[in-house]
Amino acid sequence: MNGLLDTKWLLATWQLQVALGSGYTAYMVAYTGVRAHHQAIDTTFRALAYGLVATAILLVLPVNRPLIVIPVAFVSTVFVGALWRRIGMRLWNWLLRWSELTWGDDTPSAWARMISDQDHFVTQIIVQTKDGRRLRCMDTRPFAGLPLGPAVLGTNGDIVLYVTHTLDGSGEREMKHTLDEHHGAMATYLPAGEIRQVMIRRKPRKTR
Repeated sequence: MNGLLDTKWLLATWQLQVALGSGYTAYMVAYTGVRAHHQAIDTTFRALAYGLVATAILLVLPVNRPLIVIPVAFVSTVFVGALWRRIGMRLWNWLLRWSELTWGDDTPSAWARMISDQDHFVTQIIVQTKDGRRLRCMDTRPFAGLPLGPAVLGTNGDIVLYVTHTLDGSGEREMKHTLDEHHGAMATYLPAGEIRQVMIRRKPRKTR
């Protein structure tokens, strides 16, 4: 993508700038949270593919009214990116499996699939650290509206959660002050290197 960001592109026609800018924004929307494994060539050509939507709109609408054409092209392209993320990816993967072309879907890791699940709420998290402790959030719902709530599952394997219970060699202990009326809520950050195992319970969105 570095080539696309070169300053010479600022001298390109406004139509080309709209296509590139819209395409890259649509790509960012479509692959947010699941693009860490993308190479520069993946980013470039996917952005160009989305940019074709803006190009098509610019060919259809009158270019002598850029104040109308540019927003329409941009919003339409970004909408296509969002539609691909919400419906298109799932439909495409289903089609590939149904046709028996492949059961693979380019998911780089099981963790990447775990954190990209859009159809289920995380309701419970249990993290076991390398020193044997277990940190639990037994019910995420009270933390859903809080900063970083109810949890953050990082692309590199790190986690932020609100710990309600801990379990170690001395037994289980309830963290009664995780939610404090005076001080607020306390979140716990766990680097990926300190985590041995993660257990996550989910429910479909409609049944939460």
